[in-house]
Amino acid sequence: MDAHLIDLALPHFKGYFVVKFNAGFRSHGVYLGADVHRGMGTAQGPNAGGYVTFETSENQVVEAKVGTSFISIGQARRNLQLEVPSWNFESVRAQLKQTWNQKLAAASIEGASEDQRGIFYTALYHALLYPKLFSEHGRYYSAFDDKVHRGCRTRLIRCGTRFARKTAY
Repeated sequence: MDAHLIDLALPHFKGYFVVKFNAGFRSHGVYLGADVHRGMGTAQGPNAGGYVTFETSENQVVEAKVGTSFISIGQARRNLQLEVPSWNFESVRAQLKQTWNQKLAAASIEGASEDQRGIFYTALYHALLYPKLFSEHGRYYSAFDDKVHRGCRTRLIRCGTRFARKTAY
């Protein structure tokens, strides 16, 4: 989350995600802080999370697809199906690369060193992450009133030069 970028309390803000793997689990569990609970499927509270393990002794590659939503777990499932419908990793990668190359081509620089170009394009990439589109196929969640609305919503977040300074080190 990017909540650290702005000084704004959103007590009802929620995020949902779904992960699909192309292989079955060997084991799974959850954790709450430092306490690990093998075999459990849900956890709630601060520092809660989950894990899965896979059998990869034959150097099997395990792929994952992730769907996210600010609206609901059901919407995260729908977003995953709409946005990444296939398991063709190379196709998804090529489409993403083409999209980002188009966005990054909006600006060019001359006379810069390789390091300076890296800093510039990293900062441009971070700048293009905002404004962030919060619309999910015709609906959006607003943490300001804790409701789901119809329509599209773009949210501007002021980030300053934090990213450019980070990439320079």
